[in-house]
Amino acid sequence: MTKLITTADELSNLITALLNESAIGIDTESNGFFAYPEHVCLIQVSTSSQNWIIDTLAIEEMDDFGALLAEKSVQKIIHASDNDIRVIDREWNFTVDSIFDTSLAARFCGYQRTGLGSVLEKSIGVVLKKSKKLQRADWGIRPLSKEALDYAVDDVAYLIQLRDRLVEILSELDRNSWIEEEFERLKRIRYVAPPQPDVAFRLMKGSAGLEYQELLILKSIYMFRDIEARNRNVPPFKVLSNEVLLYLSRNPHVDFEKVPGWPRRLSEKFKEKLSYSIRTGFDGEIIANTEFNPAKNRPPEHGKRYGVLLRALKDWRSDQGEKLNLDPSLIWPTNSLIQLAQSRESVESVIMDSDMVRNWQKQQFSDSIRAKIKEVG
Repeated sequence: MTKLITTADELSNLITALLNESAIGIDTESNGFFAYPEHVCLIQVSTSSQNWIIDTLAIEEMDDFGALLAEKSVQKIIHASDNDIRVIDREWNFTVDSIFDTSLAARFCGYQRTGLGSVLEKSIGVVLKKSKKLQRADWGIRPLSKEALDYAVDDVAYLIQLRDRLVEILSELDRNSWIEEEFERLKRIRYVAPPQPDVAFRLMKGSAGLEYQELLILKSIYMFRDIEARNRNVPPFKVLSNEVLLYLSRNPHVDFEKVPGWPRRLSEKFKEKLSYSIRTGFDGEIIANTEFNPAKNRPPEHGKRYGVLLRALKDWRSDQGEKLNLDPSLIWPTNSLIQLAQSRESVESVIMDSDMVRNWQKQQFSDSIRAKIKEVG
């Protein structure tokens, strides 16, 4: 059974009831493919007996829901929680406590495929209905069809049952303490705003290959695209693709209609504004050294020992992962391996004092990794 929550009173009553639950399933739906900036449009919630969909576009005051998220006594079961935690923080500045991430738990169970559909089918035999039409639905449209609501609630309807099965497997593998530490770290996740357009253009794939003048043009048209996207309330890629921006940066005098991937039916006014942005790029201010510095991201030079040791440590991690049927990235953080390979000091501080390395990793693998470092010399 699914109930749609559209008023503050309904939400308040729901939260009062959910605060008595030991665990709830949670998921969110946003409209990032259709709006700019995006917003959370729905929050799906489930218990073992009922499902709810909260219409966040219809309810202004969400503080009651924030109190539920922060309540330690109610476990929040979320699949691949990183994005949900970030968008909730971005939208309302709420903290999510007592998290059980079924995707992460599945990885620690040795699952290779950790999408919700795959994990449900392998763990409890539930096969979700697939719909290409609804996979990227515009969740900002109202009213929502029954088909859309049913599709959305499927993402939470089986989470409690799934959690129970994954806990059984983790117990059999004696990995409960490992996963508990990982879950505790999840609540520290926060939304980080992307760089402003006048800086973000340098992060575009392909921009590193542009000449200085081409970068100036890219900066100008990138900023123009961002303004257009906000005015239209559509994602930037629906105004002009990154590929078009890069082509225009390299070929600023080209006839727009001859640009590969050029969208159809763009107005003359739009073309005039784009042309003006390209000309502005020619006359743009010099990019600060912090923005344009080809050597800035060049990896530091290391001696022969660094490469040999890093390769050996990565091989060690892969071997451990194979023995335990675990993704090697779960065994030991890559950045810590790099630090260990670089370190000219005692490896003890890199291993034992690093916040990157989990306590369970230190307990399980520190002796083994010390032996590998000693072996390489």
